[in-house]
Formats: sequence, structure tokens, C-alpha cells
Amino acid sequence: MSQLKLTADGGGGTVAIKAPASTTGNAAIELTVPGTGNGTLLTSATSTGKVLQTIMVQKTDTTSHASGAARNDISGITVNITPSATSSKILIMSTLNICGRPGEYGFALFLMRDSTTLAIGDSSSTRTPMTIGGLTDTDNAYDMRPWHYTYLDSPNTTSQVTYKWQWDDIVHSQAIYLNRSYTDADGAYSPRGASNIIVQEIAA
Repeated sequence: MSQLKLTADGGGGTVAIKAPASTTGNAAIELTVPGTGNGTLLTSATSTGKVLQTIMVQKTDTTSHASGAARNDISGITVNITPSATSSKILIMSTLNICGRPGEYGFALFLMRDSTTLAIGDSSSTRTPMTIGGLTDTDNAYDMRPWHYTYLDSPNTTSQVTYKWQWDDIVHSQAIYLNRSYTDADGAYSPRGASNIIVQEIAA
């Protein structure tokens, strides 16, 4: 294996830069040094917190959770990511434009990693542990409200993981809508929106 040795300025000793034993398809690997100014090569000890990859899925059409339906996935709000190290953290950021029937009807949103529910509150009597949610407003027939959420996950794997949202009407059996108002009348006053889910792998 070929190597380049650098002699320390003082104190003796050398630093070796070694070439890999081989590369796939004899591909060339280049290390580019800035043409001006000074730079420092990062090591694994100094690269903590670096964003290694970013993936976003955006949904611009509408969907709904049918009245009385069981808890299920929000169609189109799903993203896959494969961490490069088991120590990596995954930062999830999401905005969901939600509307339900006016009149204080309950709904719940659940952040998922594969089949595991993330970031829910503790159980307490008959209260529903959820990620975010609550009651619809009494005057939101023409309104569409953004629900924002951020969570830092530790999946502890280098296999692909899927992050997504689920929803449920929990009580009252009323429909819930994404990217549209409850009325959704044909007019300039009737909103249509976009929702998204973004994941970033963070070096730990």
C-alpha cells in the first residue's frame, strides 16, 4: 500500500497519509486542498453535528381521514432514509396543513418511525397520548391551519427507516382534511396548501 509521510515540524515523528488497498472499478479518489487560505481536515472527533444528508417529501394535493375510520397513515407524508452510522441522529421537521369539521371535534396526529409511535405524551386516565392534535375550532369552516413539529430521533441502525404521520378522529367520528379547508368551496377565499416532512441525518 502506497503512502505519503509528513515529518512533524518539531518533536519528531511522522504523519502518514495512506492510499486505500483498492477502489471500486479503479475509480480515482481526490483530496482537494483550497487554493487560497488555510483549512483543517475534519476527523470523526470534530465532525459531530454535521448534516450528512437531507431528504424532503412534499404533498401538494389533498387527502382526508374518513369519518369514523381507524387510525391510519396520512397519504403522501412518508419519507425513507438510510443512516450511514448507528450513532447518527435523525432530525425530523414537518408541517401539516390540517382542517376538520367546525365545532370542537377531536383529532390526533402521530409521528411514526416504521411501526413505532414517537414523541407522544404519557397515558393519563382516558386522555389520548398523541404527538400533536386537539380540537377543531368552532369557526374554521374556511380555514386551514399549519401544525409544525420537530423531533430528534435515534434509530440506532444503518438499515432504511421510514418516517411518516398517522391521524385519527379519536372521538365524534368526523372527517379530517389535509391541504384544504372543511368547506373547500370553489372560490378565491377557499385555501389549498402544501404539507411536508423533512429528515436530516446528523453525525453524532
